Amino acid sequence: MRTVRLQRRFIALFAGIFIAIALIMVFAIYFVVDALIKNTVHESVDSRQTEMDNGVHLIFNEINIAHARIVYHEDFSEFVSERTSESEKRKLYEKIVSDVGLADIFTDAVVVTDGKIYSRYDGVSFPESFLREIGTADNLVTQSDVMHVGGATCLPVGKRLILYPLSETVGYTIFLVDCTALGERVASLKDLGYSMIVRSDGYVIADDLSRFAGSRILEAQGVNRFDVSDYRVGTYGGKRSIMVVNPMQTVNADYRLKWSVVSVLDYDVLFASVKNLNVYILLIGVAALAGGIVFAWFSARRLSRPISEFSGRIRSLDKAAGSSGIEEFDLLYGAYREMLDRIDELLLTTRRDDEVKRKLELESLQMQINPHFLYNTLDAISWMAKINRQPEIEHMVLSLAALFRASLHNGDKFITVREEMELVQNFVQIQKVRFPERFVFEEDFDGEVANKYTLKLLLQPIVENCVKHGIVGLKRVCRIKVSARLDGGDIVYEIEDDGVGFDPAAARASEGGRSGGYGLKNVDERVRLEYGEEYGLHTESAPGKGTRVVIRIKASDSPEL
Repeated sequence: MRTVRLQRRFIALFAGIFIAIALIMVFAIYFVVDALIKNTVHESVDSRQTEMDNGVHLIFNEINIAHARIVYHEDFSEFVSERTSESEKRKLYEKIVSDVGLADIFTDAVVVTDGKIYSRYDGVSFPESFLREIGTADNLVTQSDVMHVGGATCLPVGKRLILYPLSETVGYTIFLVDCTALGERVASLKDLGYSMIVRSDGYVIADDLSRFAGSRILEAQGVNRFDVSDYRVGTYGGKRSIMVVNPMQTVNADYRLKWSVVSVLDYDVLFASVKNLNVYILLIGVAALAGGIVFAWFSARRLSRPISEFSGRIRSLDKAAGSSGIEEFDLLYGAYREMLDRIDELLLTTRRDDEVKRKLELESLQMQINPHFLYNTLDAISWMAKINRQPEIEHMVLSLAALFRASLHNGDKFITVREEMELVQNFVQIQKVRFPERFVFEEDFDGEVANKYTLKLLLQPIVENCVKHGIVGLKRVCRIKVSARLDGGDIVYEIEDDGVGFDPAAARASEGGRSGGYGLKNVDERVRLEYGEEYGLHTESAPGKGTRVVIRIKASDSPEL
């Protein structure tokens, strides 16, 4: 009788479990698959949009290269000379453009000098505001709207023409980027939808369908902001669609633009398979429920008898006995205790391994480049620049080689403060080429601290943040100062700038993104990991007030901590 009651309890228990599982499965599978498809689509689109960003960045690099070839062409000085006649200038222009060899992405390379426009097409003109903006910028400048030249829709991208070695501005080069070819650089979504390059105000610059450039097609759909990442479901172009918006991080950062990639995906195509899941889910649920009930009945019978027998044997045991009297039962408990001891050992070993792994990962960051290959390559580039009479390129490559040589330093983890400062100096020299006359650099350290040993690559990421973020939007020369001093048994670094500053609370909220907070956090974690929690990084900043970063580490007279 007792066995029967036990069987009924088991049947009720298993049946209830399987019914609950079946119901949960019926409701959960759909949502799980739906979410899985959405996540997969989102990740896939994000990856393709990153490729689009890199592809457009390569186009801008091609423009810079073509511009440099024009400037350093052997006939360029004669072309811009006032003594050269107009007819000769036309011939020289054709020769220069022909020698440069424009890629298919460019409809034309227009040169504006001495108030005259030289182009392979008639009637080409540009707004005065666009030319003035080029004349005051150090980098590439894009025209606000596209234009039509030679039957093609083009995006003008201009750069100031500087005559070397006098550093005299003699005009502008304006490259007409074919929007159709630009759209081809936008990775195709095949039959899932289409993608566009869009300004923050919704103006379409290019698209892979070659039909939206120069329009605001999404404005009518109620979408009016494209400077932040977005993922939404709505009706676009009369169809239910998914729109994914991601700013072009690389292009925007290097060329001060506010472009985004917008991908519009057909919802019905993406989720057609999900609609067919309903029938399958219902069938699976019914089958699982029926199978669960059958399984519950057999399991109840299989389990109830041994348990009932075992219970009877337990009740018949002598309570005064130290052992259970059942060898298997005693062995079971003994093995369980051994398992717990082994788990404790494994947890302790895992913690130790994780700590060692973290330290090794930090050290391996500096050991992933083959120094000999890197130095030989940079030396080759330097000699090529020297042979081709490119002193600025030669100087920049030599500074870069010195920077890498100092940063690698034979794989050493610790270097002297003097060597750390030299690493920063080489980095600054490179940045001065990129941002001429945008900032000044000062350093202050004495011989007492110069020969102390420090963890490598502490200062360069901070100075990089000063250059990258401190001078953005600043209309004056930014001052950056790095100092090092001894404070008892510690080395104290101070990195200051009088740039635009930032809101520390907002920066902490965006850590892990691309705003520069990751660099500060990485330096702080490296210091704390190496020297202890009492050491680390402290930041003071406010919008419009500049930034001050203080790093405190333990002073050492040897490369071993």
